[in-house]
Amino acid sequence: MRACLILLFGIAVSAALIDQQTKEEFELFLRKHGKHHNHPAEYAKRLSIFAKNRLRSVEHNLKYANGTVGWAAGITRFSDLTREEFKMLYTGSLPNFDSAHSTPFDEFHGKSAKRGTVDWRARGLVSTVKDQEQCGSCWSFATTAVVETCVGISTGQMYNASAYNLQDCAGHGWCQGLKPDVALKYVQKNGVFLTEDYPFAQGSCQVKHTARLFLNSTVKGSSEDELETLLQSGAVGVLIQADPLQLYRGGVITAPIAYSLDHAVVVVGLTTNCDGKSDQCWIVKNSWGTRWGERGYFRVARGIASMGLGPQGIFLPTGCSVQKTPSL
Repeated sequence: MRACLILLFGIAVSAALIDQQTKEEFELFLRKHGKHHNHPAEYAKRLSIFAKNRLRSVEHNLKYANGTVGWAAGITRFSDLTREEFKMLYTGSLPNFDSAHSTPFDEFHGKSAKRGTVDWRARGLVSTVKDQEQCGSCWSFATTAVVETCVGISTGQMYNASAYNLQDCAGHGWCQGLKPDVALKYVQKNGVFLTEDYPFAQGSCQVKHTARLFLNSTVKGSSEDELETLLQSGAVGVLIQADPLQLYRGGVITAPIAYSLDHAVVVVGLTTNCDGKSDQCWIVKNSWGTRWGERGYFRVARGIASMGLGPQGIFLPTGCSVQKTPSL
């Protein structure tokens, strides 16, 4: 009890020392994002975290201004969370992609692999940005996103696949982390329902006699060169370390290589529009809504394995199809 009281006193003192401008920005932040911290101790704790993240953004943007880093930071909906809380609540992918049931890269493309810039959004083959909300379910949104593009390429029609179907049926429980390859194998065997038929997670797997999307196989990549090749055939899922994204406001991420991967996202393009920070950069679709980042997307410098993008955890579904009238 005494230790708890000392901790609460420390938080209160820390909050009291925060400048008025930061307190006003915190109030604006709470209103903008509809957040409420009614208990005084919780309010003081969140204010203290917000102040630290605000300082992190200021220090980072000094580096951005002098060209040391390629992306801007600022206040985001995650600014009242510690790094640990942010990763626990808004990522959720488990590393170590299993290649046992995937097609080897060399077997899929051989020696005549195509390369070059591409943007699947410009072809109308990327669905709208979704919001996983406060749920460790990025793996389900990344899986459905790559399958949607794959089906669109195969059929000429775009569908919205239900990430909630995968959360209920392929995962270990609602909002629990999972390796994307487990979800991909589930879609290959069972298909995934459309969002219109499975609009929210229900806590247990529901079987519906409606349309489903299927994939035939998954190709695994293990380098940025292989990612570029796979990207010519569709949107590609990748695993990254999400740390730089908590306060990301825009620009080209030039963070160093990372090895502890915790977030699944989707590369939808490779571009030379990189603000002079890199010759080429990846266009990446996230699952935190359109009010985050660059309308739900972010860019990552190519060639430095930034955020761990490249050496492992690259996946492309192939041979996708729609079963509109499932057999009963």
